[in-house]
Amino acid sequence: MVENNTVLRAENLHKSYMLGKRKLEVLKGIDLSLKKGEISSILGISGSGKSTLLSILGTLDRPDKGHLIIDGEIISDSDEQRLAALRNKKIGFIFQFHYLLPEFTALENAAMPGLIKRSPKDSVFKQAEDYLLKVGLGDRLDHKPAELSGGELQRVAVARALINDPLIVLADEPTGNLDKSNGEAVYGLMLDLSRDTGKTFLVVTHNESIASRTDRIYTLADGQLK
Repeated sequence: MVENNTVLRAENLHKSYMLGKRKLEVLKGIDLSLKKGEISSILGISGSGKSTLLSILGTLDRPDKGHLIIDGEIISDSDEQRLAALRNKKIGFIFQFHYLLPEFTALENAAMPGLIKRSPKDSVFKQAEDYLLKVGLGDRLDHKPAELSGGELQRVAVARALINDPLIVLADEPTGNLDKSNGEAVYGLMLDLSRDTGKTFLVVTHNESIASRTDRIYTLADGQLK
């Protein structure tokens, strides 16, 4: 159950790594709340810990300390099977690199999370087609990744992230591998989809121009979020 319109809350997250004998503290007590329907951004230079934080928020990694609450449920201590089920149902991911499967078409790639979830095949492909139409790829459904441009590949990745109707979409430098024109187009598309679908988006970026178009901007520096 969503409490007070908050779909994700992080409380006092800490994360460190050992570099030889030296302990590197990456996150030093992160607090963050994401509201339903908002698109927020996290700015930070390379190496500031943005991707580490996003991995923890997406349950791909665990904090050393602190709590993560998604949809009103504390999930920090959940086992891997439960976390995998939660990711598939409630979190969509968009990465800097599209990670499409080369042997499958755009339609099949967009549908993949729904097929993994074992949703009815016909409805999954219909939904995948609808999202590909929304992202402007209605005439590219049967094209494989090698036949698509960089901007088109990332549009397929956006459609794939939305296929399971997630509560939250986490995007890690989603335009970082694109030229300026394609990057602006893909980011504009994400903004439009956030408004149209009411999805919560969190975008990690080093691009201040992109961040300035979001509802809320955070800055990550020296392990702290401001």
